[in-house]
This record gives sequence, structure tokens and C-alpha cells, in this order.
Amino acid sequence: PDFAGTAPVLLNNKSSVLINRATANYNLAVKNTDATAKLAALESVKKDFAEAIAASDKSITLLKGATAPDAAVQKNYDANKFQSLVNRKEAYRLMTKTGADRSKGKETLVAFTEYIAAETDAKKKSDAQLALAEALQDSQEFDLAIAEFEKVLAQTPDNVEALAGAGLSLVNIGYINSDKAKFQQAANYLQKFYDLAPETHKYKNEAKGIIETLKNEQSVAPQKTAKSAARKKN
Repeated sequence: PDFAGTAPVLLNNKSSVLINRATANYNLAVKNTDATAKLAALESVKKDFAEAIAASDKSITLLKGATAPDAAVQKNYDANKFQSLVNRKEAYRLMTKTGADRSKGKETLVAFTEYIAAETDAKKKSDAQLALAEALQDSQEFDLAIAEFEKVLAQTPDNVEALAGAGLSLVNIGYINSDKAKFQQAANYLQKFYDLAPETHKYKNEAKGIIETLKNEQSVAPQKTAKSAARKKN
């Protein structure tokens, strides 16, 4: 059905079911010791995420041009459209995080941007901004990822996940383009991350190693900020 009042509900339900099934099957697949069966299962996971996105896209398209006869119906339209945005964003996030398909960086950016614009909860909006940056990093869209990590850092300068993500993405861009300025930015972010992150953080040792490598191979050392220099002086 294509009627704006009922089809989006059915499409949202379909999308949610497919996302849940894909996630459950992925969790089973990674434990499978049979390589052939594992590969087949992961292809099924990729297909489910893609179909979930298609269902969400269809719902969003239906509701985009829909006109409601009254305020109550319009409220339902808006709620259904928002749920479609949530589902689509989540499908892209999980599809990238699981490695089912990491070739959809640009589409992921659009899906998250539209969701973030519609989200009114400040924490969920902030969490989505970080998740978008991480998804773009996983998709090897490093330039786009850096821009999104820096949006997070503009709001929360001591966010260790964003500091690590920005630093690691900048290192990649530095090597790809032989860009010393990117190495310098990377070193600065990674040093700040290293100073703030708990000892148990998964990137703590890696950050230290990269900082040393940049010093030895690129003659790049983290720059002291005015704040840290003042603290040392005192």
C-alpha cells in the first residue's frame, strides 16, 4: 500500500524487523567457524540492512509530499516520518559498524544529517553526530569524518572518542596525501586524547605508538596549547 496513513507504519515495522534480524544474524555469523557458512550469513546481513534502508526511504518519500486533513493526522505523519529517519540512520550505522557494507559513506552522511536535523533531544543529537563521524571513518571517508569529529569537539572539546577519531583520520589523510600539516593536527589531537583517556581505553596504546612514529618518521611532535603551557608555568 502507498497510502500515507498506513504504508509508512507498515514500512517502519518492516525496517525495524529487518534491522533486528540483521543484527541477530551478524552476532551468530561472527561466531561461526565454517568460513563458507559465515560468508553466506554476512551476505544475508548486508541484504537485510539494504532492504531496511529501502523501506525507510520509501516511507520518507511517501510522507514528504503528504498533506494531512487535520492536526491529529499530521502529528501521526510527523511521528512516522521521524521513525523512518531513525530506522534509516540506524541501519546505515549498523551496516557500517558490522562491516556488512562500508561503501555507503555519502549515503550515511545524508541519512544522519536528516535525522540530526529532525532530532530535538540534545544528547541524542550529540550521540548521533559522533556515531556519524565514526561511521564515515569506518567507510574510509576520512575528510568527511574529520569534519564531523570537529563538530563534536566544537561542542565538547574533551570528548575522548572524537579526539581519537579525529587524530586517527588525520593520520590516514596525512599518509594518503603526504601532508605534514595533517600529521601535525593528528599529533595534537592524539596527545590530548592520550592525556585525557583512561588507561583502559582501546586506543590508548595505539595513540602513544602513533605519536612516537610521527616524531621519528615525520619529525612532528604534539604542539603545546596555550592552556597546557600556562598550567605548566603555574
